[in-house]
Amino acid sequence: MNSIRYAREIGLEVQVNTTVTQFNQEKIRDIADILAAEDIALWSVFFLVPVGRGLHHHMVTPQKHEEIFHELYDLGREMPFDIKTTAAQHFRRVTMQRLALDRSQGPLQNGSVHTSFSGAPGFSAGGGRASKGVNDGRGFVFISHFGEIMPSGFLPVSEGNVRTDSLVDVYRNSSLFRSLRQPDGYAGKCGYCDYRDICGGARSRACAVSGNCLASEPFCTYQPRRPGSDRHASNTYRGRHAEAGALSRDEVTAILSGKN
Repeated sequence: MNSIRYAREIGLEVQVNTTVTQFNQEKIRDIADILAAEDIALWSVFFLVPVGRGLHHHMVTPQKHEEIFHELYDLGREMPFDIKTTAAQHFRRVTMQRLALDRSQGPLQNGSVHTSFSGAPGFSAGGGRASKGVNDGRGFVFISHFGEIMPSGFLPVSEGNVRTDSLVDVYRNSSLFRSLRQPDGYAGKCGYCDYRDICGGARSRACAVSGNCLASEPFCTYQPRRPGSDRHASNTYRGRHAEAGALSRDEVTAILSGKN
């Protein structure tokens, strides 16, 4: 904490990273309150992917993911710093759904979320960050200390090496990278989800849990309407703000565009 204060004293902006696990899942607001007193610029909240030293049983449940997403949305309206997530692509869905629900209930109160949308499929999370749904191998590439070219540090599948291969060529033309950028080809519900262009699920978590990098996000509670089905989209999360979590993309778009 002293290092943060020293940095602020000499005018350096500070980003703090936190990984959400079973051990701190009930302390999210407490951590935010501590950081608010330290005048930080950005809180980067990581959701555990079970690779390396990250263990599967240390991850929070799918329902807890959804609950914390709603908590982060609320904190984004209250805290003096920006909030960014990593390995939590479905937080973008929750943000859209909460914005729509708030809009439908009247003007926002107690501040506004540091998030805006410029129309589908664009997504902007403020702070000058990417306007599309960045994901492993999609707007992001990782180079290991050995020079290996990977979709991300959490998806450690080598598709080449910068010592022998062109980084640009691997990113653009590798079969893995190309498939990661085509959400219509994802397996299961992620492949037909109406939020797939701005979410797509954490490819790294899907790969770590199932062994298939194109599998559905295993820790998402949203249930999109299946193609050809008459059933409405739903959500298995039953906690606070559950009403928002069941809003379909069409419903969200209609509300945010003023057509509903």
